[in-house]
Amino acid sequence: MGQANCETATAIAALRIHEAETAREAQLIMAACEFAGGDVASARSRYEFLLADGNDARALRGMGTVLLAGGDAETAMPYLERAVVAAPADWRAWNALGISWMELDQRTEAINAFRRATEIAPTSATPWNNLGLAYLQDGQSDAAVSAFTQALRREPGLPAAEANLRLAFLVRGETSRALRDVSEDERPILLNNAGVIARSQGDLRRAESLFQRALEASPVFYEQAYSNWQEVRAANNQP
Repeated sequence: MGQANCETATAIAALRIHEAETAREAQLIMAACEFAGGDVASARSRYEFLLADGNDARALRGMGTVLLAGGDAETAMPYLERAVVAAPADWRAWNALGISWMELDQRTEAINAFRRATEIAPTSATPWNNLGLAYLQDGQSDAAVSAFTQALRREPGLPAAEANLRLAFLVRGETSRALRDVSEDERPILLNNAGVIARSQGDLRRAESLFQRALEASPVFYEQAYSNWQEVRAANNQP
């Protein structure tokens, strides 16, 4: 929901907040707009109010999403699990559930959740992109490339999917393809991110090489890549 639309919807919702038949809908609109506007505390309070006397699927999804955005995937999980039970056809709930599983490093569960989201909303690029990330973290780079490609077919030029596709190419060892037309500023970031993926897959030798290349490609000192390089280098040099 765009900022202008959100402001209009919030104003209308505020007028209806005391009408019993529309109060819940108004509260949901206001909570979504508060969250979109960065007022996470107000959104959380409103979702808590909505859930105090019911099991509203959108409130469950909203509460889970708010907690997930705050970095608390473990607490978000029960809300999102209840949300997909209450509304099995809500792809956004499945997508958020997949993200929470990814945050908890439960890759199979994440893949299954994103797959379900793509089945419900096959024309949406978002779940396809997230499915690709889950595949990539799970070491399934070919499947990741396919999912990112599907995302770009649905939304050509989607920056996240384009960047992730390059990342998948790097992880597959297709360096020239991955770095084609990449700016000098973007190159070290891409190499560092590929190193993070390789490390998460347990390929510490490849991770060390990618972090080293990120340092070499960066025109300035790249602190994060250096920290990552030191960490995997120490692990690789252990007897």
